[in-house]
Amino acid sequence: MADHAETKSSPNRRNRTRVKAEKLPTGMRKFRLDFGSNEVYTGTTIDASLTSISFFVEVPTNRIREHMVKLTSADKRIQMTQELVYVKPVDPSHSRISFMLESDSTPEIYRRILSKALKG
Repeated sequence: MADHAETKSSPNRRNRTRVKAEKLPTGMRKFRLDFGSNEVYTGTTIDASLTSISFFVEVPTNRIREHMVKLTSADKRIQMTQELVYVKPVDPSHSRISFMLESDSTPEIYRRILSKALKG
């Protein structure tokens, strides 16, 4: 198999389409995550793409019940409600969570910032 073409799930493609938090503007490195019912946490951005964003949060996985979450960037430039699609325990009191971003509800400023970061 000499062909090394990249597939949709290949690591190289993923690295090209996702931006690590360190390459994002400071205001996008932390988000306020409002799950409703007085469940509000601060998420530290792990990485982001035009279609998803992942966070490290100080909350046990079993405490996360809502799937539609209001996200607000630390600089308050980005506000959106998105669907939680992935929750993984990191340890007993921390989780990694990811949101699938719906194109019609993702703010234009988010798309502009990510497009710029992806270009380097």
